[in-house]
Amino acid sequence: RGGLAGQQEWIRLFGGDGAAVATDPRDPNTLFVSTQNFSLRRSRNGGKTLATAMRGITEPNANFAFIAPLAMDLKNPDRLFAGGRTLWRTTNQADNWEAMSAQLPTAQGNVSAIAVSAADGRVVMATSQGFVLRTDNALEASAETVWESTRPRPGYVTGVTFDPREPELVYVVYSQFNTAVGQSHVYRSKDGGRTWEGIDGKGDTGIPDIPVFCLLIDPEDSQRLYAGTDLGVFVTMDGGANWQRDSNPFAAVPVETLVLDRGAGVSYLYAFTFGRGVWRTQLPSSGTACHYEVGGLGAMPAFGGTTAVSVTTGEGCVWSAIPATGAVDVASPATGTGPGVVRVTTTLNTSTGGRRGGFSLHDKAVELTQAGALQVPAAADSATTPTVVAALPYVGVRDTRMATAEASDPQASCATTEPAKTIWWRVTAPGTGEMEVVMLGQRYDATGNSGLVVSAYAGTTELGCVATPRGTGPWVYRSFRFAVTRGSTYSILGSATGSTTLDGGYTVLGLRMIP
Repeated sequence: RGGLAGQQEWIRLFGGDGAAVATDPRDPNTLFVSTQNFSLRRSRNGGKTLATAMRGITEPNANFAFIAPLAMDLKNPDRLFAGGRTLWRTTNQADNWEAMSAQLPTAQGNVSAIAVSAADGRVVMATSQGFVLRTDNALEASAETVWESTRPRPGYVTGVTFDPREPELVYVVYSQFNTAVGQSHVYRSKDGGRTWEGIDGKGDTGIPDIPVFCLLIDPEDSQRLYAGTDLGVFVTMDGGANWQRDSNPFAAVPVETLVLDRGAGVSYLYAFTFGRGVWRTQLPSSGTACHYEVGGLGAMPAFGGTTAVSVTTGEGCVWSAIPATGAVDVASPATGTGPGVVRVTTTLNTSTGGRRGGFSLHDKAVELTQAGALQVPAAADSATTPTVVAALPYVGVRDTRMATAEASDPQASCATTEPAKTIWWRVTAPGTGEMEVVMLGQRYDATGNSGLVVSAYAGTTELGCVATPRGTGPWVYRSFRFAVTRGSTYSILGSATGSTTLDGGYTVLGLRMIP
């Protein structure tokens, strides 16, 4: 995943042989990636984590093409379509899938391309053996639905495309060399896929006998078509009667995908190549480019949280914010049109050093800084010399291996062991409401976490308590909230669950008022 702000800084989201992808146009945090034989995964956080999204698909992965298709209905992005030997549909962004066709006969191959009409939700699928199948009730289709089948020519269909302006106009392209007189690589149907005509053109103004991988129709001019081929990009201005090869700078390489972007004022054509990266070109007489500025970039507190970053741009200018580096996440929805706000979040910083993170917004690389945690002094292991929290939110860090406990340290109600390696904090509530306590523990010198007990007091009255014994996980994390009154003083006690040196470790305490 990459953006205009860092053209050479693409982030690897997942391994394997990358295949089809899809992104929700309403929120770029929701995306889908697939690898060989349609191993599909979904992310809700911009690709930072991905989970398998195959529930309901009952046919084996071997039934899917090595690079299997995935199509999202941009009119309703909750609907996606995928195919192996069966065509599958989800209406809830891959929470569940259901069959919408019977299994294809062996002679028809497996599904190699899918298109969804932007006008009415109709679906056309094509296969590895050159067949094109259609139905008028794709959204109600089931495993019993009979799909109409045609075959413009034998060969592997690599792309199916509906014209966004004319619902009955659909195209298919083949990535095979011609094997008989009269065959084409680009076919057009004017009746929704019932009949077909080749539109390669002829001679010097035609597409040569080369594989074609994709076709893009200009949404503002149905006569203007762009074809991604084995020799780069070809374009026709007259609906396929005459073609011309684009003298592009990325050499004669296969172009797998073409995308037209009109959201930022100027119209750009993007070409995704096989082996030469990603390229774009501004289309002639396509408008004036949008400009974007961001503001409100204050430092984030060590505790983390959410901050608003303002977006300034012209009316009608589309933008998306995409997580780029570090501990910054972009809250959903992460897109807008015209001036708006991006909400970015950071997690609790457990290090005493500050850290940086960022995101990209169209052509802007936005960097945020986050404060580091404060070092808790050694004297804070006594109730008489606690760390005094000067301001909230607060994060403090302490190595508790050498901390001690005192006989006067209270026994927390939730603890099953005596206080050990105790650390004290004192805080005065800046307002009336709830205060949240967060504590993390990690061992320094052995695998696993340190175990911990954390409790809060008003004088000698316990207000809250949570405890977790030492375990094998890298961190232990506990939190709770308690009611506070403005101007009143409270004590926080952190304790280990054992008294040996190994029971101590890297301990972090966070405090904040709940908004």
